Amino acid sequence: MNTNTIKDLILSIEQRPKMFLRNKTIDALSDFLNGYSMGSREKIMKGYSIDFWFFHEYIKDYYNYSSSTSGWTNMILEHCCDDQEKAFHVFFQRYHEFMEISVESVFKANLDKSNSVFHFDMAKGKIL
Repeated sequence: MNTNTIKDLILSIEQRPKMFLRNKTIDALSDFLNGYSMGSREKIMKGYSIDFWFFHEYIKDYYNYSSSTSGWTNMILEHCCDDQEKAFHVFFQRYHEFMEISVESVFKANLDKSNSVFHFDMAKGKIL
């Protein structure tokens, strides 16, 4: 078993869920993946094509949600009528589709202190 990346880990969980999770539920899977990502932040960024964070956005678009703030877990679970085990299996279907996406370009913005202050003040509703 190679669990050097979150992709490897997810594929391992799909093959042998009881080895990693107490129950085959989407909540158990989400909790496990969140714990893993917190414990190995550096390793997560290596070895797969799209950061797993974007999975929220993929699920949002897939199920036509207006925002991804509820997270992939809740969006999939709602689509599965709160059936935890069905949502668990649907996660892997959507994840495989997500992994077929390739990145065409990446943009990075660095905000200096003046830009950060500007955006922070705008968020508070101040007129600058």
